[in-house]
Amino acid sequence: MNAIYLEVSLPTREPRAGTPVVLPGWLAALNLSPGELTDLTDRGYPETGYVHVVEGPPPEPPPGHVVERDGWTVGATTASPHWSARPITDAERSVMVAERIALVKAEAERRILKIAPLWRQANLTARAAELMLLYGVRGDDLPEPLRSEYREGQAVWDRIKAVRAASGVIEEAVAMAADPTTVDLSVGWP
Repeated sequence: MNAIYLEVSLPTREPRAGTPVVLPGWLAALNLSPGELTDLTDRGYPETGYVHVVEGPPPEPPPGHVVERDGWTVGATTASPHWSARPITDAERSVMVAERIALVKAEAERRILKIAPLWRQANLTARAAELMLLYGVRGDDLPEPLRSEYREGQAVWDRIKAVRAASGVIEEAVAMAADPTTVDLSVGWP
């Protein structure tokens, strides 16, 4: 855990330990982390009037909420961030959905390329088109050994289609969730 020292101008009355302290308006409006506050303040020691700021992670938000820093909890010589939860706005939810769907698409791409790199996919597509143009029949009606070749290529496409279908299901779950961050993106892949 990192620690910095921040000179906090307290109100004229001394706050009780454990109560939130509002930073000066201009500083609070920046909503800086304790680490970022270091760049704006001088370092010091508690005995010289500085408050030891304890930097820690925010608590886990309840589903459908985000946690924000809304002040500081001040002890005798320490200050730590004071957190509050609020519901996710529609704009934040839209951003979360887009980010989570991008993660799903990236995972689908990784899985598909593991099955068949782009050059192999292009070759399979070209060969299937060539066979259809030459023979004008369904793949299962091709003469051997072309039928086996077709079936091997189709098996690759079937695996790719399964990944694409799973991606679609996971993307839909993300889009429909009240809190997109609660959807486990690792579940449902073939």
